[in-house]
Order: sequence, then C-alpha cells, then structure tokens
Amino acid sequence: MEINNVAKGKPTVQSSTYHDDTGKNYDPDIAVDGQPNSVFDTCLFQHTDFPDIYPWWQVDLQGIHLVWNVSILNREDCCDDRLHELDIRVGLTPISHPAHKNKLYEKNPLCQHYSGAGIGAGEWAHFSCHFQPVIGRYVTIQIVQFCPTCKEPDHNILTMCEVRVFGIRV
Repeated sequence: MEINNVAKGKPTVQSSTYHDDTGKNYDPDIAVDGQPNSVFDTCLFQHTDFPDIYPWWQVDLQGIHLVWNVSILNREDCCDDRLHELDIRVGLTPISHPAHKNKLYEKNPLCQHYSGAGIGAGEWAHFSCHFQPVIGRYVTIQIVQFCPTCKEPDHNILTMCEVRVFGIRV
C-alpha cells in the first residue's frame, strides 16, 4: 500500500480571498498546485483576507480517503507567525461557504491541533492524525484563536504556500 499526496490539483475553497493592490488574487487552489516555494517574490500562496476572525481553507479530495497526515509549507518572508493555533479536520462534511465565515468549524473529526505562535519561516510542518488514519473527503485547516504573542495579535490571517494530504482512496 502506497500512501501519496491526494490533495494535489483538487478543488479548494477558503473563508475569504485577499487581493493585493496590483490585482493579484491569492486563491485557495494555489496551496495544492504542487509548487512548494516559500520565498515571497517567487512564492505562490493562498491568503485569506483581513476581516476573518477564524479563517479557514478546505480541499475536496473528490472521494473517500484514509488520511494519515497533513503537511503545510509556511511562508519564508514577513509572516511566519500567521500559521498559529490551527485545527486540521478530516471528514465527510464540507464547509457550507459562506455560512461558516467567522465561525469555528467542528463538524468533522479533529486530525490534529497545532498550538503555538507560528510554524518556522519557510518550514514544512507535519501533522499526524492522532497516530491513526481518519476517514474523510474534506480536509479543513482553520485558525481557531488569536495569538497574543504574534506580530499581529489582533488579526488572524491564513497563508500557506503548499498543503499536502497523505492518504489512500478507499
């Protein structure tokens, strides 16, 4: 049995999308494009907009999978502490966008919670689903609380350069 990245190129949604002054969109599908670059000038990354309280991102694996772990590549530039206090959930229920804007999403089982003031700049973080696979079609990553020790303590902004979901189709 070979466990592969089952998220690459799959459909995604997020709570909001940031658009910069040049008109560039930081769409959710950038996180599963297979281009793991973390340097801002060349990095393509997804980015939620600033008014979100509990920003989230979700990938549809387009079928039921056993998911063992999720890996996230963080930005290397200014904003490495934006990936803080994350819940990673795997399950059969999609987020009903935009009904879950600024709400905590708890319908699917928790794969892993990350507690802390940011993942290292330009680093991959690997999250195992409580040491056993979780069955699901949808993988959701959500910031679930503010970070008082972060550079932007009053803002929750979700930015990820790449997300990989390792599992097998059942």
